[in-house]
Amino acid sequence: MRILFLFPIVLLIVGMTCFLGCSRDSGIIDVPIISPIEDDEIPDGWDIVDIWGGHVEISISESRPAEVIVTVYASSSDTCISIHQVHQKRIGDTIFIRATILLPSGSAVFACGAAETEVEEQVSIGMFTVGEYKVNVNGIEHIFRVE
Repeated sequence: MRILFLFPIVLLIVGMTCFLGCSRDSGIIDVPIISPIEDDEIPDGWDIVDIWGGHVEISISESRPAEVIVTVYASSSDTCISIHQVHQKRIGDTIFIRATILLPSGSAVFACGAAETEVEEQVSIGMFTVGEYKVNVNGIEHIFRVE
């Protein structure tokens, strides 16, 4: 009976210790980079691939600190392209963005138009003070300055 009485107290002490001792605030945005996609997560007849060869536009607000928005563009020779996911993570002065698109696989039969199609996704990467920063989108680095 005495052990049952002590169990909630021990649990509370361990929980508070971890909450107070294990928490950290490093000032880094902690958004996970996409982990590899499991085969059962991919819809039948579709492929999920990283965006390559698309261009990036960086918009900086006039306010200080400045809000920075990155627009990621992707294009395909058919109309079935769509943005799948965009994830970001900030480490110091570098913001890493991984963007994926959804495309029909080679074996799938879809009624897609044969036209050059561009899709875009805007990503707010946060507020920035005066300085120089890097944005790395799927391995391609871009530099921007907040003045």
